[in-house]
Amino acid sequence: MKCTQNLGGIVAPSSGVLGGIAEGALIVWKDAEIVAAIAAAKEAGMAAGIKAGEAAGATRLIELIQSTFKIKNIAGEALGSFINPENYTSVSIITEALSNDYLDICIRSLPGSLRDVGVRYNSSSPICTFVEVGMVAKNAGTGGSPKNFIETYVQSFVSQAETTAEMAVQKVTKDATTTLTAQKTGAINTIFMSKQTAIIASVVAILKKKNEEKTRIYKTIRRIDVMYLVFFDVGRINTTNTMNSKNSQHITKYNNYT
Repeated sequence: MKCTQNLGGIVAPSSGVLGGIAEGALIVWKDAEIVAAIAAAKEAGMAAGIKAGEAAGATRLIELIQSTFKIKNIAGEALGSFINPENYTSVSIITEALSNDYLDICIRSLPGSLRDVGVRYNSSSPICTFVEVGMVAKNAGTGGSPKNFIETYVQSFVSQAETTAEMAVQKVTKDATTTLTAQKTGAINTIFMSKQTAIIASVVAILKKKNEEKTRIYKTIRRIDVMYLVFFDVGRINTTNTMNSKNSQHITKYNNYT
């Protein structure tokens, strides 16, 4: 295919060059869109991972508190309501709530809102038994007050919950990024193919039109050639006839003279 076509003395790009330019621009667009799509997929994947990690961390902390202290509520709320993805790493808030629950459940209250520390009045509650038995154990190493004892466990639980959260972040981020990248790049490739098909169709239409124009020109030239040949043949015949007529006249005159 020629690189240029002469249009009335002006040299213009051929359909092949124009098609190549359009396809080249389309490839540049595709590459840029894929880079942007991958970046967006990574960002969205990380956001999904963080969200999933926080939820997993909170869930793990609730499981540890419930299985250790044998409680379903804290600070007058269900564990799942009080502990959430926003506060599950707050050792101080959780320790304070558990300590207050322990005092309310396990320690006898005296007039004036004072507590007779060490006097149990609810020996049937698992949290009371767990804290008090743990505190008097020889190798507990958790400090001398119920609050310190509870805080030691909460710190350990939060650390375990954060580990669970980190594992969830890594897994969900990877999975979400892979899925989103495939979705986004797949959509871009689909658009690319459709536009590429449109370019090819346009080039084919241009070539078809040019071929039709060439065919019409060739037909016109052929008709002109035929007309010229016919005209030339008629003229030659007429000339020959005229010459033959003149020769006949000369011969007649000669015969008459003789």
